[in-house]
Amino acid sequence: MGKLFDELKRRKVFRVAGVYAVVAWVLIQVANNLVPALQLPAWTNSFIVLLLLIGFPIAIILAWAYEVTPDGIRSDAAAQTQQLLNQSAAVQPINYIILGIVLLVAGFQIADRFLGADQSVPDSAGNAVTTAASDSTLSRRFAINIGNTAPVPGPWTNAQIALSADGSKLVYSVARPELGAQYLYLKNLDQLQERELFAGVAYSPFFSPDGEWVGFAQGAASLFKVSISGGAPQSLAEDNRPGTGGFWSVDGTIFHTSFSDLQLGRSSENGGAPSPLGINEENSGSVQSWPYLLPGDDALLYTVASPVDVRDGRIDLLVQSTGEVRTIIQNGYNARYVPTGHIVFVRAAALWAVPFDAERLQTTGPERPVIQGIQASTTRGITPYAFSDDGLLVYLPGGETNAFTQETTLVWVDRDGNEETLPEVRNFGRWAVSPDGRQLAVSIVAEGGNEDIWVYDLTRQTLSRLTFDDATDRNPAWTPDGERIVFASSRDGGGLWWQAADGTGAAERLLVDDENLLAPYAFTPDGAQLLYWSNSDIYTLTPGAEVPSQPLIQSEFNTHRPDISPDGRWLAYQSNETGRAEIYVRPFPNIDEGKWQISSAGGQSPKWSPNGLELFFSRPSESVDNGVWVAQRDSADAVQFSAPVRAFTGSDAVVSRERTFDISADGSRFLLPSTPEVEAQETEVTLLVAVENWFAELKRLAPPD
Repeated sequence: MGKLFDELKRRKVFRVAGVYAVVAWVLIQVANNLVPALQLPAWTNSFIVLLLLIGFPIAIILAWAYEVTPDGIRSDAAAQTQQLLNQSAAVQPINYIILGIVLLVAGFQIADRFLGADQSVPDSAGNAVTTAASDSTLSRRFAINIGNTAPVPGPWTNAQIALSADGSKLVYSVARPELGAQYLYLKNLDQLQERELFAGVAYSPFFSPDGEWVGFAQGAASLFKVSISGGAPQSLAEDNRPGTGGFWSVDGTIFHTSFSDLQLGRSSENGGAPSPLGINEENSGSVQSWPYLLPGDDALLYTVASPVDVRDGRIDLLVQSTGEVRTIIQNGYNARYVPTGHIVFVRAAALWAVPFDAERLQTTGPERPVIQGIQASTTRGITPYAFSDDGLLVYLPGGETNAFTQETTLVWVDRDGNEETLPEVRNFGRWAVSPDGRQLAVSIVAEGGNEDIWVYDLTRQTLSRLTFDDATDRNPAWTPDGERIVFASSRDGGGLWWQAADGTGAAERLLVDDENLLAPYAFTPDGAQLLYWSNSDIYTLTPGAEVPSQPLIQSEFNTHRPDISPDGRWLAYQSNETGRAEIYVRPFPNIDEGKWQISSAGGQSPKWSPNGLELFFSRPSESVDNGVWVAQRDSADAVQFSAPVRAFTGSDAVVSRERTFDISADGSRFLLPSTPEVEAQETEVTLLVAVENWFAELKRLAPPD
């Protein structure tokens, strides 16, 4: 044995083995960093390791058989001169140095694998969670079948999901067209069957810290919670923007986005009026959304983005104790803190991660993609992904969707359900029929997300662009004489503007408002006053007056979408004072002289018929009884309306919360949107992907510097 050992030393086999081990280890570490950065296939690392393992015995054999000499590489003869033996003895210390390096590398790997097993980091609630012990196991993936679903109108994702902190319970909101509604389901992951929690719209669900309640958005501006044991949902807040997330902290505070001002606020888990966080943004009109509280309950992550496209948004961090705001990530949205010491976020239909120090509140490494091909709605940032504190990740594979980039056509539908489709296919936002019925004022969303006002000639079937500003111009409405179009704009800080419908002249500003999102709706028949919506209330605007704007209806509820009867005596509007949007009528201008509720099963966007004897309203596509409905009265003096009935049947065109409807000048037809998704309502088996031990994979793919 001693002779073999001496021979191995003489032939420099130990030296070659040591150098090979060190170089191989360095190559593996470099590959672990470059493979995810270059977005190479996941098997690349395994392939490199396999090549290095195959090469090791080859290197040993070559070291035994050949010698590197000043004369070149030659075979090792059986007999060697004493000079070579002395040279071998002279380099013996080098062998020990190489052996020491090999032992250090091995010790580093052992310490990293086993001695770090008891390390822990805080979870989302601030509790210590052990994460390194699972590093030695592989991440396992499996599918969760949630049945046949269709894209949910609005975000156009096939599901919205949440996972309890302990990873035992999964909730998901899906559209079931064959059942005629949306549903919120609960699935205990140790069981096969799902259980219905709520039948109806449930945007962006989220769990309470103890996993016993689920919060979700419903309707135009309501936040609810429902027990996992069942029962009726309970109201949490009446001022909430759906599809913008929520976070339930351990002290019972719920962070969410206000519908009225698009800013983040706090509500109690017991209900009550929300209070604003008071984050002031330099860019007016942006939305603060997707709050997520870091360990310590002081620092809050959130997204800042456009109301119609989150792709160019950023992720900020608010230190509540000081009011300091920091920008953490550019061009990302829907961020969350992971107990591994990472922030994960969405970008380009992929889940990205960046190492993050939760104590110093700063990133500690580069941003890297960790999950490719995840379904993501770029309208408001809804992305179906969730993870538990013990490292279970659940997500929905797919690509980007956008409510305002769906190919949309406009369809005339008469009272018999007969359809006439307009030839133009654009990303229509809102539209309004001109008083003479010959033109449409429409907002069209461009590919980059900017929105402008166009005029569509219904006779010649031509489109003419009206506004060219880089700002967002939206929500067009006609003056009664058809000469001008009024619209809301973010230009010059924001406000209301109007411009000649034929495109001549420059736009004129009617109202300055750099704090609120505005929406003009209807003029009084004489054109003297404009009714518009701002900050959950209805106002009147008198162009040219010294004090142009006056409040008309102000309350704790969201009052929206006013319309004035043709004789100017009655105001119709929607309000969520019962917990969901319903249609109401009041005398005008003396609104305090009476109030009558017209709808009883939900309603939005009221519109008077040209003769004033009918009041139309819509129920959105996610409602069981979606479509256009009508309530009638006997005379223009009557305040009693008949029970609402469907205005027409037999058409596949329906309204949604993003796009509503309008009426022809003679009241015989309705103009509605039609998209391939709405028409077909195609369903498909939807499979969520679950990844066990995802934290180990995350630390490998996105290590800190």
